[in-house]
Amino acid sequence: MKINTTITKRDYYKEITSLALPAFLEKLLLTLVGLVSTIVIGKAVGSEAMSSLTVATTITDILQSVFIGFGFGASIIIARDESHKKSFTNKATLNSIYLNAAFGLLLGLLCMIFLKGLLGFMFSSKTASVTNGAISYLYMILPFSAVASVDVAISSCFRGAHDAKTPFYVTAAVNVINAICCVIFIGFLKMGIKGAAVSYIISTLIGCAVRISLLFNKKSVIHLEGFHRPDFLLIKRILNASLASTLQAFFINFAFLGLQAVTSLISAVAMAGYQIANNILKLTYCITHGIEAAQITLVGNALSESNKEKARLYSYKLLNTSEAVCFIWAVIMFIFARFFASLFVGSGDAATLDAATNLLRILCFTVPFTTYYQSSQGTLKVGGETAALVSSSILGPWAIRIPLAYILITTIENGTLWGALEGIFSEFPFLYPMAESVFTNGITGLITGLFADYIMRTIVHAYKLHKEKWLYNTL
Repeated sequence: MKINTTITKRDYYKEITSLALPAFLEKLLLTLVGLVSTIVIGKAVGSEAMSSLTVATTITDILQSVFIGFGFGASIIIARDESHKKSFTNKATLNSIYLNAAFGLLLGLLCMIFLKGLLGFMFSSKTASVTNGAISYLYMILPFSAVASVDVAISSCFRGAHDAKTPFYVTAAVNVINAICCVIFIGFLKMGIKGAAVSYIISTLIGCAVRISLLFNKKSVIHLEGFHRPDFLLIKRILNASLASTLQAFFINFAFLGLQAVTSLISAVAMAGYQIANNILKLTYCITHGIEAAQITLVGNALSESNKEKARLYSYKLLNTSEAVCFIWAVIMFIFARFFASLFVGSGDAATLDAATNLLRILCFTVPFTTYYQSSQGTLKVGGETAALVSSSILGPWAIRIPLAYILITTIENGTLWGALEGIFSEFPFLYPMAESVFTNGITGLITGLFADYIMRTIVHAYKLHKEKWLYNTL
C-alpha cells in the first residue's frame, strides 16, 4: 500500500486553523488577562501591590511551565500512538491527570515550605511589604497547584487528540471570569493582592471542573467512563516524552530568577523600559506556541504512520509559516513601537517611554532567532531530541546570557568599558554621541547577553532539525 506523502494547501491551512490558531489564541488570552490583572491592581491599589503580584508570578510562571511540560508529554504520546484507538487516548489522558496531579501537589507543597526563604533570597532588594504581599498571594494559591496542573494536562491531551478548539473555548470563558473577578475583588471590594488570589482560585477551579466534565461527554474526542488504577508503565512513557519539555521550561524560567541579581545593577528607567518592551514582544511567543502545538500533533501523527516525508513537510512548512507571521509582527512593532509603549507608560514619564520605544525596536531584531528555535522545538520534542533541547536550554541562559550580561553590565556601570573605548571613538566625532549612549548604559550588556543566548539556541536547533535524526527516533 502506497503512503500518501503530499499536503495540499487546503489541507495545510485547515490544519493550521484547527490546531495552531486555537493554541495561539489560548496563549494570547492567558497573556492578555495576566496584563489586565496587573493593570487593574496597579490602578486600584498602587504600584507596591503590582510589584507584589509581579514577584509572585515569577514563582507561578515556573510552576506553570513545568505543568505544561508534563502536559506536552501526554500530547506527544497521544499524537504518536500507532494504534490510533480512542481507548488508548482515553487511557493516556487519565494517566496524564494522575501524573500532573501528583506533581502539582508535590511542587505546591515544596514551594509553600521554602517560600519565605526563597523570596527573601531572590528579592532582597524589594521592600518588606512587597515581599510580604507576594507571600500572602502565593500562600493562597499554592494549595490549588494540583488543580492548575490537571487543568493543563487535560488541555494538552485534547490538542494531542486533534481538538485544539475545546481548550481554547474553555480558556476564553475562564479568562473572562478571571477578569470580572479581578474587577470585583480588586476594583470594588478593594481586597488588593488577596483579591487577585481569590480571582485566580475561582477561575482555576471553574476551568478545571469544566474540562473534567467534558471528559465524560460521549461526543468528546476523549471520553472517560470512570477513574481506574494508574498504569505506571504508561506514566513512565509520558514522563520520558515530557522530559525535554519539562526540563527545558524549568531551566529557562529558572534563569529569569538568576537574572534578578543582574538586572538590579541596571538603572530603574532602563529596566522599566526593558520590561515594557518584553511584554509587548510576548505576542510573538503566543504565535510560536501555537505552531509548536500544531507540530506536536501533525508531525507526531505522521511519524506514527511511518510517513517520514509527510512529517518532514509539516515540520518545515509550519516553521516557515511561523517565521513569516512573526516577521510581519516584528515590522509592525518596529514601526509603531512608541504607540505600543505608550499603552504601558503614563504621559508624564517621557524617559521610560523613550527607553521602552528604543528597546522594543532593538528587540525586534531578535525575532528571527526566537521564532526559529521556538518554532522548531515542537518537531524536536515529538522526535525525541531531548538532549539537544535540554542542553541548549541550560547552556543558553546559564553559560552564555547570565555570565555575559553580568560581566558587561558590571564593566559598563563602573565606567571601565567606556574608559577603554572612549579614546577610539573620540577620533570619530559623528559616532561619539551614539557610542557613549550605548557603552555607558547597563541595558546594553543585558541585550548583548540575550542576543548571544538566542543565536546559540538557534544554531543548535537548526543543526538538529536539518540532521533529521528526529525522523527515526522512537519514544
